[in-house]
Amino acid sequence: MREIRSSDPLLGVSLFILGVGGYRLSVIGYQFFTLKTQMDNRQASKHNTFFMNRFNLRKWGILVCLLCLTQLTFAQVDLELSISTDNPEIGQWDRGLFTLTLENNSENDATGVAVTMDLPSNQVAIVGGSMPLISSGEYSKPTWENINVPANGTATLTLNLFSKTSNLTLFAEVTAADQMDIDSTPDNGEAGEDDTASFPVQDVDNGDGSGEEGIDLELRLSAAPTEVAQWSAGMFTLTLENKGTLDATGVSVRFPLNRSEVVLVGSIRPMASSGVFSQSTWSEISVPAGGTATLELQLYNKVANLELFAEVIVADQNDIDSTPDNGIAGEDDEAAYPSRETDEDEDEEDDSGDDNDESDEEDIEEEEEDDEVAENAIDLELIMTTDNPYLEQWSSAKFTLIL
Repeated sequence: MREIRSSDPLLGVSLFILGVGGYRLSVIGYQFFTLKTQMDNRQASKHNTFFMNRFNLRKWGILVCLLCLTQLTFAQVDLELSISTDNPEIGQWDRGLFTLTLENNSENDATGVAVTMDLPSNQVAIVGGSMPLISSGEYSKPTWENINVPANGTATLTLNLFSKTSNLTLFAEVTAADQMDIDSTPDNGEAGEDDTASFPVQDVDNGDGSGEEGIDLELRLSAAPTEVAQWSAGMFTLTLENKGTLDATGVSVRFPLNRSEVVLVGSIRPMASSGVFSQSTWSEISVPAGGTATLELQLYNKVANLELFAEVIVADQNDIDSTPDNGIAGEDDEAAYPSRETDEDEDEEDDSGDDNDESDEEDIEEEEEDDEVAENAIDLELIMTTDNPYLEQWSSAKFTLIL
């Protein structure tokens, strides 16, 4: 059951309706009474004539209207909105807790208040998995609504936001309230009023170039030792890092192993921190935002120039800067062994051309010396022959070694 207070706006509205209705009824009643008295040959009593007098009923209606207008004046509130953050120097690709504080600087309760703060998806995002902290009301982007703020009280909303731009500006405004505000108008877009709030984010670029809302998977492939020679084994590690703002789930990585070139060492099983490895595919991987997952394989190299390639082929979420299973080697969701040379490495090689020329001359001199040594060396050849090339079990033959 609703408690009726002297400052309750519903009481004022009810009295206003009652006053207007009473005035209209006074006019109708007076006309009806006049007609009836004429038909009854003016037999109505003086008491009824005074009570139903049009002047008196109109006077009472006006008094009730004035009373309700006074009541509505007493029900005004004074809402003030502010916005703050725990990271005042938040930069691009950075996070911060932003708090909207709604203060009621009046002696009357404020009810049914709504606040809107636009969050453009290309500038800012709510960090995935984080829940808004609300002292009153409900939040559904971009509106905080159904807020009740007691007299001289406050209400707060806290959001964990991720900034995508170096020039972010947030703007919030009271857009609705059951009571009138004494010094501002809800939802008029005027930034100078105290029922609005804004926050300019300072330009502090972290320079890492990552961070749009979503997942950002980066794959690396390393080996120990760094160079695995032919007919030797090495420990190969796939590292899958999620630099995005959302957790990555249902990820699969294809890592084909050509049996003619490389095989798994049978005594050592693949070790995965998340997911499973089977038939050249690392699947069912989950990587939290900012986390990593690894797969270690002991491989035996059969060839002189081993080349391996791995790529993310599927994920439940969208990757912000690469497309799974597209075979494009330049994306960060793929990895190779040996690692591909970057443009910087190529530039360094060009700059060191003179040094390479000198080293080439030294190599030529060494080759000439090797040729001289080869002229003085011997060349041995061993041959085996037999007088019975179709030797059967339990039979004998003569074998000759020729050097």
